[in-house]
Amino acid sequence: MISDLASLVVHKKCGFREIGFRKKVGKMNGTWPDTLLVERRSEMVGVD
Repeated sequence: MISDLASLVVHKKCGFREIGFRKKVGKMNGTWPDTLLVERRSEMVGVD
């Protein structure tokens, strides 16, 4: 979907990166959507 792609572009511009992909997780509105997992690591936590 276009909105999904636009959301991913915004997330990447904010420093998120793709870390995984899960197929058919959790039934929603009669369908089993795939899920893309993204994360953004803190630049402050864990820095000595």
